[in-house]
Amino acid sequence: MLRMSFLCSSLFMVFCMPVSAQNLVNNADFHIGVELWADTPPDLVIASDSADWMDDPGSGSAKITNSASGNYNAGVRQCVSDGIIGGDLYDFGARVRVPSGQSEVGNAYLLGFVYDQEDCAGSQIAWPSSNPVSSADTWVPLARGDFLMPAGGMSILFNLVVNKLTANGGSFVADFDGVYMVPDGTLFWNGFESGTMVPWSDSVSP
Repeated sequence: MLRMSFLCSSLFMVFCMPVSAQNLVNNADFHIGVELWADTPPDLVIASDSADWMDDPGSGSAKITNSASGNYNAGVRQCVSDGIIGGDLYDFGARVRVPSGQSEVGNAYLLGFVYDQEDCAGSQIAWPSSNPVSSADTWVPLARGDFLMPAGGMSILFNLVVNKLTANGGSFVADFDGVYMVPDGTLFWNGFESGTMVPWSDSVSP
């Protein structure tokens, strides 16, 4: 029986918090398919895939295909407003897999458009991004730490970018999973969002 649903620590006092409460991205692990990632520009297709970066059979990932006829840089998007506070630090990232041997050359990365109004309205005032990955047959991390939200920032349009750099008549594909945006320094951001115990498979008795 699962007896502990909160992460607790003690240092002269007891502090408890829900483990998964800090991730500001919705459906970050794609355990309900690709819902909430429906904002797709032309020539990009997002589909649910059974592969999961934690090998969780109850979850999955997002397969994004860039089928533009030429080189094309675009991302599947989700707007995040709740929890965005101007002047605060944030970490964001994901896991990505970019299969080798593709006919097209490209890369995958994360990109945010920060807006000065809620619901990704108004003017863009910052454009934070992660490291790009051009080829990886295993899941590798994308990450950007210590991003200082501008004082006027009220929302961020989160982009899972699949950047196609060549025009050989094919598509360029990348898989995303484990997406997160959290207040800087949050512990165990990627815990239990989909109700799974993977990879928390080891246990000890008190």
